Amino acid sequence: IVNDTVIIPNTVKTISPFAFTNCDVKYLSIPNSVTEICDSAFLSCESLEEVILPKDLKKIRNAVFQNCINLKSVRMSDNITEIMQLSFANCSSLREINFSKKIKKIGFSAFYKCNYLDNIILPESLEQIDQMAFQECSSLKKLNMPINLKEIGNFAFLYCSNLENVNVNKKCQIIHDGVFDLCEKLNLNFESSLFSYFDINNVSSINILNENIYNYNLNFLKKIQKEELISNIYEKLFENNKTYNLDKNSF
Repeated sequence: IVNDTVIIPNTVKTISPFAFTNCDVKYLSIPNSVTEICDSAFLSCESLEEVILPKDLKKIRNAVFQNCINLKSVRMSDNITEIMQLSFANCSSLREINFSKKIKKIGFSAFYKCNYLDNIILPESLEQIDQMAFQECSSLKKLNMPINLKEIGNFAFLYCSNLENVNVNKKCQIIHDGVFDLCEKLNLNFESSLFSYFDINNVSSINILNENIYNYNLNFLKKIQKEELISNIYEKLFENNKTYNLDKNSF
């Protein structure tokens, strides 16, 4: 460590688990020779402010930067395909992250309580957002849902209290429990309603842009009907193998 900077030799290929846990360091200089950073390698480096990841790194592993409470900026290469669980959890100062254009999955609680993230651009390659991935990112205002996104896990955006607008594309047909719960400013738009599962509470408005809803939560439907949250629902509601015929005048 030199002048608050970790300088890793360019002969190193793997950084071992817990290698720098709790180190008092502000900056990381990781050479491009490094192809693997193991679990919790920089866990709780509370002074760490900036990270530039090596170009051949394929995965950001479990809890690598968890509890790095002063981490502000992360730059990753375009070869990263997965951000694993708790990778940046409790990085409460994180403001900027440029996602790899090859990322397929963002794991469980990967960005949990990243309170300063306010605008992220998810890459079009992304297919899965795992449960609680962005829970309590309370400054997050804008969010794009990539065209190839297929699944959003439980409570992925729970308590994102300033999230305002989200458009969910028609390929995303698995939306698990509570994905946008308690996003009270959220205006939510769906291109498709052919969900395997869907349940949301306490959002500002919901707009479903086509005519069929399957496996919809009927109690939730009644709730949002009463609160006038839905602006477009048409026919064929299925729950417990029963069919409910609805038309737009029902709302």
